Amino acid sequence: MIINSMNYTNNPYLHESSMDKHKKSVFNQAECKSGVTTRDKNEVINSGSFTDTSEAAALSFKGARFNKWLGSDRFANFLEYSDAHNQTANALVALVTAGMIRPTLTMAIPGMKDKKDKIYSAGQAVSSGFLGFGVTMAMTKPLDDALKKVQKDPEKYNCTFLVNMNKKIKELEEAAKGATGKELKDLQKQKKTLDLLVKNIPEWAICVPRAMLTIALIPLILKYVFGLTKTPKNKPAEAQQPAEFNNLKAGKDINIFLANKNNNAKNVNFNGKLPEAAVETVVTAGKSSKAGGLYDKFTDFIANKFTSPIINSKKMQNISDKWKDSEFLFNHMSTVTSTVISGVYMQRTLANKNLEDDKKKILAINQGLTFAISTFLSYAIDSKLNNWWERVTAQFIGARADEKDFAKSFATAQKERNAQIKTNKKLKPLKALDYAKDKKLVLPTNIDKLVNGMGLLKKMAIIGIIFRLAVPIAATPLASWVEELRHKHMDKKAA
Repeated sequence: MIINSMNYTNNPYLHESSMDKHKKSVFNQAECKSGVTTRDKNEVINSGSFTDTSEAAALSFKGARFNKWLGSDRFANFLEYSDAHNQTANALVALVTAGMIRPTLTMAIPGMKDKKDKIYSAGQAVSSGFLGFGVTMAMTKPLDDALKKVQKDPEKYNCTFLVNMNKKIKELEEAAKGATGKELKDLQKQKKTLDLLVKNIPEWAICVPRAMLTIALIPLILKYVFGLTKTPKNKPAEAQQPAEFNNLKAGKDINIFLANKNNNAKNVNFNGKLPEAAVETVVTAGKSSKAGGLYDKFTDFIANKFTSPIINSKKMQNISDKWKDSEFLFNHMSTVTSTVISGVYMQRTLANKNLEDDKKKILAINQGLTFAISTFLSYAIDSKLNNWWERVTAQFIGARADEKDFAKSFATAQKERNAQIKTNKKLKPLKALDYAKDKKLVLPTNIDKLVNGMGLLKKMAIIGIIFRLAVPIAATPLASWVEELRHKHMDKKAA
């Protein structure tokens, strides 16, 4: 569902040339480029030691159709896109979970006595999902492109730290005994961590204006797209409520309402694809020599004045070195962003004069509950799914390398490693990519980016489902219940 919502045809980043880097059928012709040979390959396939893995394999996905999907170029393109554009991919997951699935479920679930509360919650979810994706894409794409420029030519942009790191990595890779040494692995992990930090730290700065812009635009979207208008305090709610809403009974009725020719939402299409107009704008801008030239200068400016100075700073270098072994760095950065956004949303919601008092309080309570509960659950579930997701990653690697038995082999090795960890805490959980390289599988040249995208996809999906779907849905009736108790308390106090 997440993957199919990306418009690959019109996305300039995901053109045909990018697919060539991870086609699984051509790897035998490019072993010298990938640095991975087919030596010992037959031993992996024909060893006969991978048959007794039913228990471990049962915890992983099965099926030829799923393996075909894992091995598809479209899925690989999305993973590469997620690796290069963390925040846009994260906003895409939010668009699917918060902007499409959540409003339907909000209308379907029982537990809210005021039907209009459901309508406003659903409308706000749709509006924030689409607005959040559009604004995030517009704000982060120049930053991501500037980082790509610095990574491609660090000398041009005076990024001395990256120049020295690349030089050291190359020396270690060329060394006969240093190719798999600890120093090389540490440098590679630090570089990966630095990359993640530079991509995501700007989110802390842009999340506030993005949230304020989204809040400001939501009433307009509700009014002019969905036909929702605010009820004046001196008039009954029924007099101001669109007639179509009186008969909304469940999530399925949203489609009837959206398709009604009398409302402004008749052209809204929740078909699981990105708004093609937005993508087409990017493509058109890229094709225009004048616009492309201005954009190129703009990203050059960002690369020189922001990206390179950030990477060259001693503080950033120390942070990337300190956190290079963290499995939850993306979670930590998302938590900081969520803290800021939740605070802004609650403050601005309570201060919004265009909302009725009851609606403001319900929304503010909803937002507070969503943040507190979601933060705890996202860490807990992410940690619990680590071993399982490594098996899914092994299936992905096996599908990309045409090694159908690799997932079973890894499941067996993972089970053995987990048993060893119980007696030796210094051992670390087995990684599917490390295991594949040890087995000398024929892998894509960009396999590190693809596997990193797999890891980010897990975190984005968990954050999206918990923060923007499960907890908000549960918090909506809970917030109404809390508000009802507050009203009873105030009435009793007044009496």
